[in-house]
Amino acid sequence: FIYQDMVGFARLNRAKVIVETLDECAEATWRRFVESLGLEEPMEFNEGDVGLSGGLQVLEPAGAHVVNEDRILRFGGSCAEDMPWPADHQTMEVENRYDKIERLLNKVMDRLGKNKRRRRMGIGGSSAATGASGSMDSSSAYDEDASGA
Repeated sequence: FIYQDMVGFARLNRAKVIVETLDECAEATWRRFVESLGLEEPMEFNEGDVGLSGGLQVLEPAGAHVVNEDRILRFGGSCAEDMPWPADHQTMEVENRYDKIERLLNKVMDRLGKNKRRRRMGIGGSSAATGASGSMDSSSAYDEDASGA
């Protein structure tokens, strides 16, 4: 908690310095600075792929942050507000995979619960596992007797 408080106080102090500095800055200078940022111009995602405006584009090497799936979803056709979004088959496939995994986990948990109840009642179980545990129990009891406990 102390570290989080330190980080919070540091941010508050930085914000205070920024506000004090902006208070001393002339309005014309501030406007020129904001206009020089070019926030009204759309940013280019890829060559020829114009994106949103209102941001600063930062270029980085392609291998710096490897991305296997593109997070920008593109749909062909009209972009009218009254048109519904097309079905996303890729998302549906991922959801189907998650559903299958969830069903499989539920089956495994059910089977584990049934096996646990069977063991409590003494039903089922393999003879090899019982024999191994029986020999372990008897040898550990022998070790305790031999040690004089």
